[in-house]
Amino acid sequence: MGQLPTHHLCSEVSCLLYFPGCMAELRVKEVYEATLAVLEAAGLRVEVAEGWRCCGSVLYRLGDLKAFRRLAEYNSKLLSGGEVVTSCAGCYRAFRVDYPAIGVKPPRVRHTVEVLAEAYERGALELPELGCTIAYHHPCHLARHCGVYEAPVMLLEAMGRVVESSLACCGAGGGFRALHPEESAKVADLLLRDLLSHNPDYVATSCPFCLLQLREAAKRAGYSTKVVDVTQLIAEHM
Repeated sequence: MGQLPTHHLCSEVSCLLYFPGCMAELRVKEVYEATLAVLEAAGLRVEVAEGWRCCGSVLYRLGDLKAFRRLAEYNSKLLSGGEVVTSCAGCYRAFRVDYPAIGVKPPRVRHTVEVLAEAYERGALELPELGCTIAYHHPCHLARHCGVYEAPVMLLEAMGRVVESSLACCGAGGGFRALHPEESAKVADLLLRDLLSHNPDYVATSCPFCLLQLREAAKRAGYSTKVVDVTQLIAEHM
């Protein structure tokens, strides 16, 4: 895996380390940019973690435990001592649940929506009243696996009327999208139809995998409703 970087990460006590994850770094860069912008707007000192590597979530779910352990041990050492924030539901679950499951001490981590909801509650983050309807999809790794339901809904309710999907999964996680692309797309199509049945102005989620999956479903069907990450919706109207 190579040597850990020798520099000190986030030397300030109040600083957050942002772990973007592969998807926000490579596939949906706008989530990366919006996350940093909104965290800074909330008055939070944030630095991007340097030298990070893939959290290994997909490897763990596909059963490659040897490769997953190497990544887990590397990231755990790199991020130890810092307070980590991530915008990826898969990374969040990997740190909170999967690293401890193989005996690796995880970093202290919160999802972006948790940090922003806390900032909003204490008055550090102003949210625009958009007067719109937002259909929200709860990511599996964030909600059903880790119990984070209230934070994203709180943020969205401050901006508009929120309706939540009755369906569970977007079909992207656990390597399913890569191994079974046609079936994965069908799951996404069903989810998007459920979300759009509420005639929303926006479809929102808190996971870059879900975001990409829903955007592609919208493109296939020719829908014009904008699909966004929660941080994007905030950043675009600050």
